[in-house]
Amino acid sequence: MELLACIKVYEYIKKNFDKLKKIEINQIKIFTDSEYVYQNQNNAVYWRQNKWRNKEGRPIENPDLWKKFIAVRLNIRFPIEIQWIPGKSNAILKKVDKLAKKSAKTPRNIDFGYRPGKVFRTKVLGGAPVLFPANSQEIVIRIYRKAFLNTSAKKEYKITFDLFSKEENNYTEKCFIYTSPIIERKLKRSHCYKVKLNNNSNYPIIIKVLKEIK
Repeated sequence: MELLACIKVYEYIKKNFDKLKKIEINQIKIFTDSEYVYQNQNNAVYWRQNKWRNKEGRPIENPDLWKKFIAVRLNIRFPIEIQWIPGKSNAILKKVDKLAKKSAKTPRNIDFGYRPGKVFRTKVLGGAPVLFPANSQEIVIRIYRKAFLNTSAKKEYKITFDLFSKEENNYTEKCFIYTSPIIERKLKRSHCYKVKLNNNSNYPIIIKVLKEIK
């Protein structure tokens, strides 16, 4: 949604170029509270050249939107800059946040192409999942989300899980990792498994499911 919002801005600028020119607008700044968009706005071209993978070889999510983002920025005759600012940090952003939440509750259009997948609740409170640093270790995980990633290079899955700590006898972290469709078929959401990882902290992969743990 954050990326799509920026795409919509570029589309608006292209469509209304003559109107904007008439009121003597010569430069446009797009403000976003999305670090994801801000930090990667210039990386998309390189990802496309690398078949939608980053420099570590990990698959890029939302390649369809990044393709659209690259395309819509072409041939715009205004200097445009994307700037990052913290969310809800001023009156305008608070109003934007309020309108976004209102729109989410009363959508005017239905995305019939959206295919919902089950997402189970995590057992770890707070924070976003982080990339797990694989080092050929065996770990115990509880899966709560799976996402299919279909890049031009190969098909694979992103697995998001709660990490079990034997020392604390509890789930302590939310992490994500990657795996092949063959391995993914053995993994069920809300189930726990002992798995074997590869030896690449920049591109961690589940290479073997050792056993399911009740």
